[in-house]
Amino acid sequence: MNRLAAILLAAAFGQDDPTRPPVSGSVEFGHRWLLNNTGNFNSYRSVVNLGEGPKLFNSDLTFRDPSGKLFDESSLLMQSWGGEPYNNLRFDLRKSRAYNLLVDYRNIIYFNFLPSFANPLIESGSLLNQNSFDTRFRTTDVRLELLPSRRISPYVAYGRSSEYGTGIWDFPRLGNEYPVSTLIRNRTDHYRGGVQFNYNRFHLSLEHGGTVFQDDQGTGETNPQSGNRPTPLLGQQLRLDSLAESYHVRGRSHYSRGALAVNPVSWATIAADFTYTNSKLDSLYRQDSTGRFVIPWSLLAASGGMASTTGVAKMPRPSASVRTEVRPLGRLRVVDVWSTDRLHNAATVLLVEQFALASRTTGAQSFTANRLAWAHNQNEALAFVDLTKHFILRGGHRYTWGDAITTSASVLNSRPLRSRLRGNVGLAGLAFRTEKTMRANVDFEAGSTSNAFLRTSLRDYRKFRARGSYAPWPGGSWSVSGDFSWLSNENPGPGANWDFGFQAATAVLEWFPNEGKRYRVLAEYMRSTSHSRIDFIVPQHYIAGRSAFREDANTGTFLFTFQPGSLNARQPGLSLGGSIYASTGSRPTRYYQPRARFSWPLHRNIRWNAEWRWFAMAQRIYAIEDFASHQFVMSLTLLH
Repeated sequence: MNRLAAILLAAAFGQDDPTRPPVSGSVEFGHRWLLNNTGNFNSYRSVVNLGEGPKLFNSDLTFRDPSGKLFDESSLLMQSWGGEPYNNLRFDLRKSRAYNLLVDYRNIIYFNFLPSFANPLIESGSLLNQNSFDTRFRTTDVRLELLPSRRISPYVAYGRSSEYGTGIWDFPRLGNEYPVSTLIRNRTDHYRGGVQFNYNRFHLSLEHGGTVFQDDQGTGETNPQSGNRPTPLLGQQLRLDSLAESYHVRGRSHYSRGALAVNPVSWATIAADFTYTNSKLDSLYRQDSTGRFVIPWSLLAASGGMASTTGVAKMPRPSASVRTEVRPLGRLRVVDVWSTDRLHNAATVLLVEQFALASRTTGAQSFTANRLAWAHNQNEALAFVDLTKHFILRGGHRYTWGDAITTSASVLNSRPLRSRLRGNVGLAGLAFRTEKTMRANVDFEAGSTSNAFLRTSLRDYRKFRARGSYAPWPGGSWSVSGDFSWLSNENPGPGANWDFGFQAATAVLEWFPNEGKRYRVLAEYMRSTSHSRIDFIVPQHYIAGRSAFREDANTGTFLFTFQPGSLNARQPGLSLGGSIYASTGSRPTRYYQPRARFSWPLHRNIRWNAEWRWFAMAQRIYAIEDFASHQFVMSLTLLH
């Protein structure tokens, strides 16, 4: 049967050699059952979210045109289709020196409904997550390259990313916040085209494109609620009875980009990149609400409110980088990278608000013209010295500087806010390599910055990392590797007072006799600790607070695999193992994920697979989020 199918396909494509199959690869499909699900199903969906039902687990196919008239080779890769939280498709069609067509599609289901996340009422027993999402992210990218591998190669491309779904967000009013349901819809279309010039001494790429952005969100809440504030404000018990809210954003931009790499002499390379983007954004917001509110400017009680906002923003943004590498001596290499990124955002906003009092209405109107000018520059110089054929020493310096100014020309005549960034970072490292058995890298950097644009940016920090691996015999039976990372950062600026630290140590052992052709064992262990302390404003009372978080975690993974010599061999396959995570600190958590998979050949081209998995999460403080799920999968793998 297989021989007959190969001959028929070969005849259809005009193939001279019928023994070479025009189609090859594998397809795995089957069914997953969720057995004995216990605990919080929303927590399970937030962490795991694997669904039940028929699935296409994997498809990896290669197609060949023996005549070469239409195409030389094409490939199709599909993974996790059938309601899975992440699936993708990649299609590639190629004809030598004529064209390359690439299609990439990805779909992500994002669900987050952990009751303890962004819920100020969790201590009172409320399980309503006030920032939750049940959405899908989809991205599609299509690229057609003409005359690949030739001196001049043009290309065109189109991409789209979109998000849609439902969620919960906060509707703020003076002295209170109300969690309301919302609909989420947005998408971005990206068009681009360009040409590449490939010559012996230089490579040049020119590209021009644009984007179109659309965002539509809104809510229609009709369920009365008291919000996050249980106590009265100015003698008024605040509440929300109904809400109709929507905002619409339309954006468009165009950009031009050029990239050049030149080898003027054998011992020097220069690469430069420049991009200019110009964007415009139009927004419209409308809101109608009823309930019991407090008017911000008069502190009077109101039974309803209306607001509308229109805004326009323009944002030109040039950015550039230059990388220079010189090799003046046989053992010395010097690399210098300079980059700049400049942003200018000019926006105008018109806000109209009205509130309903007992016998009349009152309102306010404000017009604001905002401006943000931001520049970020960086220069990094590194020198690499080959001390011996086994040791490479590197060292250098990174200097970062920038300025930011924001103004608001409103009726309040607010003063401009200015910020300056000046940072110096020292860089050092050492690399050790033998020809075949051992590798090790050590990197260290320490930086000090006079200011920072963001509260959680690196300011006064030290960072260290060491990596190494040892395989005593080339093509041997085992190897060991390790990784250690450490980071300490402080931002003592007013309003932040942030202190952050992190360190992690990982050890990995692999045993693969006969280059892993039959057996393979993987054991991995990681010990990590992190802490963070930062000032913030308590939203319920508008007073200063201190947020402190600490986590000490242990993560272990073990996997034993027995596999036949090839997928279509007549031997069974077995895989056993899993992972465990256990932490103490601010949020003590235990998470288990063992698994077992068995594969049995039914035919030379068909394998039957059975798999069991168990997912379980347990938390000492937030036990309401615990869950456990047993899963069983049966599938068939077709080979050709």
